[in-house]
Amino acid sequence: MHRFLSLIALALLAATASYGQNAGASGQGDALVKRALAAEIRAAQDSEHPMRYHLRKSTPRLTSTKIIFETKDGAVARLIAVNDKPLSAEDERKEQDRLNQLLGDPSRQWHRKQSEDEDSRRVTNLLRALPEAFLYKFEGIVAITGAII
Repeated sequence: MHRFLSLIALALLAATASYGQNAGASGQGDALVKRALAAEIRAAQDSEHPMRYHLRKSTPRLTSTKIIFETKDGAVARLIAVNDKPLSAEDERKEQDRLNQLLGDPSRQWHRKQSEDEDSRRVTNLLRALPEAFLYKFEGIVAITGAII
């Protein structure tokens, strides 16, 4: 899901650069966007290659870091740090208890999976609409170093 959102942001940035250009000038950019979006949609539907990644959320009050494990039964998040500090022994035990409860209650995981699937359907529909929603203009290749998109 996060990969989808990053891709949408990049596509929208590319679209704003060429907003108002005529369709003939944008052919190469349109083709590039269509190929990139098709690859992302294929990757998202490939349940044989689940992902594992860290998710760091910050609010003015709190920063949490979780490891997200994508499985065929839905994503499972495991809290590993709060305010950039590892969990205390007590918090670690609470997190393990939460995960054990999730494991012991398949209906709870099923409801989470249904919600994730609905979100994925919405994002996929949005991605499919992007190539036709904007005019894209290929501006060249930019090297990005040290960035994770």
